[in-house]
Amino acid sequence: MKTDYRDSQSKAMEEMLKEGPGRIDVHEEVFQTITAMETQKVEGVQFPEQKSWIGHSRGELKDLLKTVQIEVVENVVKSININIVVEYGYNVYECSRTLQRRIKNAVESITGNVVESVNITVRGLKMPEPKEPEVEETPKALPEKTSDEKKEEAPKAEQK
Repeated sequence: MKTDYRDSQSKAMEEMLKEGPGRIDVHEEVFQTITAMETQKVEGVQFPEQKSWIGHSRGELKDLLKTVQIEVVENVVKSININIVVEYGYNVYECSRTLQRRIKNAVESITGNVVESVNITVRGLKMPEPKEPEVEETPKALPEKTSDEKKEEAPKAEQK
C-alpha cells in the first residue's frame, strides 16, 4: 500500500501543532505575500494589473495581494487561486507549471502548512511595448540661390 505524501505531511503537521503549548495560525496575508513573491520570481509572469514591483506603496501591494484567494481549513491550505498575465513569447503552460511548483514549495517550506492545490488562471498575454518610431532627421534647407546663381543655371538648362 502506497502512503500519500500529503497525508503523512498533514499528520506530521498535526503532531507538531499538538506538541506545542498552544495553537499556531498563519494569517491569509502571509500566504498571499509568499504567492506574490514567488510570482515575481518567475520570468514572464505578473499580476494582471501589475506594472512593476519597484516603487509600489504598501497600499498598492495590498491591492495586488487581494487578487490571490486562499482557502485554509485546519492548517491545510486547500487552495491558492491566482490570476496572472504571461508576457507574449513565453510558454503559458511552462510558466504556469513553474509558478504552481514554486508557490506550493515556498508555502510549505516557509509555513509548514500543506498545500493541496495551486490554481492558476491566465487572464491574458502582456504584449510588448510598442517601439518608439525612429525620428528621421529632416534635411536642412539649402540656402536660397542668389539671382546671379539663378541666371548662371538658366543657360545650362537650355543647353540640355
